[in-house]
Amino acid sequence: MSLPEDAPTPHDSLFKLAFHQPKDAADELRLLLPAALARRIDWKSLRVETGSFVTERLRLQQSDVLYSVRITGHKTRLYLLVEHKSKADWLTVFQMLRYIVRFWEYWLDLHPEARSLPAVLPILVQHDARGWRAPLALLDLIDLEPELKTAAAEFMLQLRLLLHDLIVETWTTLSVKVSSPVMKVVLLCLAWARRRGFSGELQQAAVTMCALWRVRRRVYEGVLRYVEQVGKIGTRSLRELLASGVGPAAEESFMATIQQEIEKKAAKLAAKLAAELAAKARAEMLLKQLTIRFGALSEEVTAKVSRAEPEQLDVWAERILSATSLGGVLDDL
Repeated sequence: MSLPEDAPTPHDSLFKLAFHQPKDAADELRLLLPAALARRIDWKSLRVETGSFVTERLRLQQSDVLYSVRITGHKTRLYLLVEHKSKADWLTVFQMLRYIVRFWEYWLDLHPEARSLPAVLPILVQHDARGWRAPLALLDLIDLEPELKTAAAEFMLQLRLLLHDLIVETWTTLSVKVSSPVMKVVLLCLAWARRRGFSGELQQAAVTMCALWRVRRRVYEGVLRYVEQVGKIGTRSLRELLASGVGPAAEESFMATIQQEIEKKAAKLAAKLAAELAAKARAEMLLKQLTIRFGALSEEVTAKVSRAEPEQLDVWAERILSATSLGGVLDDL
């Protein structure tokens, strides 16, 4: 069975660990916004917008988050729409335009007398190892010859994405730019987990990882799961890395986390298998009873009973006691 298009990926889960925490997210957003704008923002007012419009109207994907923040001396809040991409998507700028328009529609429903719209800035955090090769400006998607596009640009929609290209970042550069330990580690992993040299970069982050283990255990364990799933660093190699760079206490926590994940998956698999075996046994018993009562069964009946849910098998099992025909047991047959 294929996953839904908006099913969370390991990248989405790691992204949320940092970007759904306003205090951590503020560190990254302050870095990306124009300096004149960043200075006017009250960063303590930053909040993640949630509610019905996000799930029903805006329909953000797992990789998106919408913030609002106050600007000093300005009444209306500024909105920041952040999306992360693990691979280049040619229509990303158009997708973000759609989100912005949906948000404006929702906002106007709440403020029907409004004669202006709140500012929404689109921000893209990309970690495709090959670099970002898709358009960042909406105008670059428009199918016109360059000279005609230039002549008509004034009369067409203008939108350009603020880009943080993580592929150019290293632990050294992130340590200079970003103060939040959570954001530094998350950005490093997004940038390097699928590239050669990840072990070396991660080892440089060992001291910060140790700090996360002490004060942000959930983030720490989430990072370790991402490292194993996406970074393709085996348990033994990662254990050695942690032991040499982070310390034995953090190493022990990692092993406990992995063991818990293994036990949880094993328990779910065992429960699923037990349920399937029980349903199969009940179906076989019902088929035997139907055969004894009504004679040889067709392939259609056999298939119907074999595919039935446990609840339906219970209903049929009760009916067989009083039914005078096969159709009386199975409804439509």
